[in-house]
Amino acid sequence: MAGSSSSSNNNNMIFIDGEASAQLQELARFLGELKKVESVDEYVSQNNTARALVAESVGGVLAKAPEDKLEAVYNQLFGIVAESKDELKLESVAGEIAQDVAANAESGAGGLRVLNNLYNILVGENTKELGSARAVVFEAMVALATRTQLLGMTIVPLVGRLPAMFGEWGISANDRVRVLMDVRKALDAAQLGSEAYETELVLLDVVGASSSSSPSSASQSSAAAAEVAASAIVRFANLSAVCDLDALASLGSVQELSKNGGLGDAGKLLDALLSSDFKQWRGFAE
Repeated sequence: MAGSSSSSNNNNMIFIDGEASAQLQELARFLGELKKVESVDEYVSQNNTARALVAESVGGVLAKAPEDKLEAVYNQLFGIVAESKDELKLESVAGEIAQDVAANAESGAGGLRVLNNLYNILVGENTKELGSARAVVFEAMVALATRTQLLGMTIVPLVGRLPAMFGEWGISANDRVRVLMDVRKALDAAQLGSEAYETELVLLDVVGASSSSSPSSASQSSAAAAEVAASAIVRFANLSAVCDLDALASLGSVQELSKNGGLGDAGKLLDALLSSDFKQWRGFAE
């Protein structure tokens, strides 16, 4: 490819060498060849805006580019959109692009690099649209990592950082719970029980923080919290690798649910585990 791409360390913006019009034509030609159109020249002349290239790239088209070109052509697309003169904002199309990569990229590692680049260049003034776009890109990363069995290498190390990331995104308490529930579901499907348990602890902590700062969101998250707390208690009892019960029992959301009877049988199990009374534990197990 004639144009090369690079990332600025100062503001995470991707810069593409060459005139904008040349970049548009080059990427349009690449897309035309991928789609095996009859006349590539005609295709290029018909798709000469950033908006048109985004529309032509989704549907599993650009995501099926050869792995050795995948990152470069997406960087080129991101740069074209960022510099577009048809007032197309990258955050307004980031979700569509990310979901398409997650569903169609043939290389998990290559697709995750693309999504990571997209996430990192979604910077600027903190707006609701920008924060929502970053959240959607992250969810696409979870989906792609799940599909390509790369969760342990990519998403698991980020679980502990998610509360801080939520703060950066500015998303609602319910959206925070939804993202964590999706991560937990993916980890369970991948049979990563210990990692799913750690995600449950993060989720319960997030619910507790949200409840204290925004009582209106407490009732909406209580059902999820009760289900997750019960799951975490049972999971703790069955995971030999997990030994710190206080990390679970000391969470405000768990204590509140236990006090109000919202844990059901799991609350009795938690009491048994906390009592260290083997007879009580055996009686419950039987």
